[in-house]
Amino acid sequence: LAQAYPETNKNCGIQVVPIDEEYTDRAIGSGKPQTLLILLGVVLAVLLIACVHVANLLIAKAAAREQEIAVRAALGAHRVRIVRQLLTESVLLAACGGLLGLLLAHVGIEVLSAARTRSIPWYVGSGGGGGAIPWFVDVHVDARMLLYVLGLSLLTCVLFGVLPAIGAAGIDVSRRLSTSRTWTAGARFRRLRSSLVIADIALAFVLLAGAGLLVNSYMRILRIDPRLNPRNVLTACVAFDWQRPPEPQQRLAIFQEALRRVRSLPGVQAVTASGYYSPTTGSFSTPSFQIEGRESTGEGVGIPCTEVFPGYFDLLQIPLLHGRSFTGHDDKTTPCVIVINEAMARRFWPNDDPVGKHIMDAAKSDSPPRMYEIVGVVGNVWHARYGLDEPELYAPYLQGGYPPEVFLMIRTSSDPAALSAAVRRELTAVAEGAAVDHIVPLEGEIAALFASERTNMVFLAAFAAAALLLASVGVYGTTAYAVSWRTHEIGIRMALGARRADVIRTVLGHSLRLTLGGILLGLTGALMVTRVISSLLHGVSPVDPLTFVCVSLLLAGAALLATYLPARRAASIDPMAAVSATPAPVIPPKNMLATTFTWASPPFR
Repeated sequence: LAQAYPETNKNCGIQVVPIDEEYTDRAIGSGKPQTLLILLGVVLAVLLIACVHVANLLIAKAAAREQEIAVRAALGAHRVRIVRQLLTESVLLAACGGLLGLLLAHVGIEVLSAARTRSIPWYVGSGGGGGAIPWFVDVHVDARMLLYVLGLSLLTCVLFGVLPAIGAAGIDVSRRLSTSRTWTAGARFRRLRSSLVIADIALAFVLLAGAGLLVNSYMRILRIDPRLNPRNVLTACVAFDWQRPPEPQQRLAIFQEALRRVRSLPGVQAVTASGYYSPTTGSFSTPSFQIEGRESTGEGVGIPCTEVFPGYFDLLQIPLLHGRSFTGHDDKTTPCVIVINEAMARRFWPNDDPVGKHIMDAAKSDSPPRMYEIVGVVGNVWHARYGLDEPELYAPYLQGGYPPEVFLMIRTSSDPAALSAAVRRELTAVAEGAAVDHIVPLEGEIAALFASERTNMVFLAAFAAAALLLASVGVYGTTAYAVSWRTHEIGIRMALGARRADVIRTVLGHSLRLTLGGILLGLTGALMVTRVISSLLHGVSPVDPLTFVCVSLLLAGAALLATYLPARRAASIDPMAAVSATPAPVIPPKNMLATTFTWASPPFR
């Protein structure tokens, strides 16, 4: 068609998109399918943290069972059989966890399904989205999900249960049976457990950094000034069939009568309307214009245009900067006029007053181009499609072609939602045969524009909180386990003069060193990973230093809190009871005296 009719079809084409991709783009709101992949990556990261945490616990359990395993090996149990026994225990643990997770998933799906029904777009194709869950997909627990959960449980069991099992099966039987407690428990498992704790903290740091960036981005979105007053404004759409609409004059009479009847309702202060779309979603109408006094390139300038009824700027409290707004006299019997926004005035008339200037229709046709006089300049209004500082113009609806769809804006003296039923009744009565819907407060409509950002933020923040909890539990478990193994050693140190503050400082120092290592490793990973979510951020850098500092302090504080209880418990050990108990040192005896005197040197001074 563009080749056959270049005069009218130039620059017009068709974009073929698979329907599933189109629906996915609409569902996630941002139009970027990688949002779902990012959320999937977040889920897998939390799963990895949980697996690392469980592996840490399994290593601790294997260390505590060394003598039992040594006895089994001495009685003839083969190494493969020991590994098989430990893996069987891990499989049972993973299966129970998977079934519990499946139950929680069922409950969570029900909650999400109930929540997303409140954010379903008012018409198919809305950019408002409703978050990362497509509104048209019926998500439920079925056989495929059951198999997926069981398979994932077995996979995590094999990946993170084999290492502790192999390590436990490879102990030195003769050496283990020759002592009452293992001397090598700390030396053999301490480095591995510490490495897992560092990995835990690093992964938690990455997730917390991503969640912090999204929260910061969403807070900036909430602070966006739409440059209009949506408070106590109710919107309503009246749309006739575009294929078989009433005659233009009949449509105009119906819409004017609708405005009159709604204006007479109790509690209504003012009523106006615009063609096609509401003020926050922007207009798809982008005609081409030639600017008076500028050199013509033959192509024209595409400028978004919205046709509005009189009183539009007053009702939405859009400031009039120069000239005048539209009146009821701006109809087909008078010369064509337009009102432009401040951004358009700055772009095309930076050093001059645009009021009184003219633009003309650049569409090529047999009829002469239509000339429009600029009669006013209004402030910029934020639009979901092209932001805040983009050129925009307004034309009187009464001078246009009377589109068969209008958006009513109704300012009320109280809660606008209370008038929804009355407005629907009046519009249905006067616009017989038209679709009357989208009767929602304008404030809610603006909030719905950011439903996908809000959903992404909530999801990532929830998973980041889970990661923080798991990392804190990991630090607590590692510290508590180390304290339990060093009870005898700590008792000797305190008997030799170590103070409670020295014991607490030593325990806290060890945990904080692990935390610092995890934070540094996580910072390196976050600097690379957070760039992936840059498409989801608004006004926030993916390497925002403030976010990274806050996350570091949060992790350090959580680790400090998780370490304090084991440290306090270690400082409360009775030296006499600990020394008289069966020793359980974690270092060879030949180094015990030197280590004790080195550690306890301050009291001896």
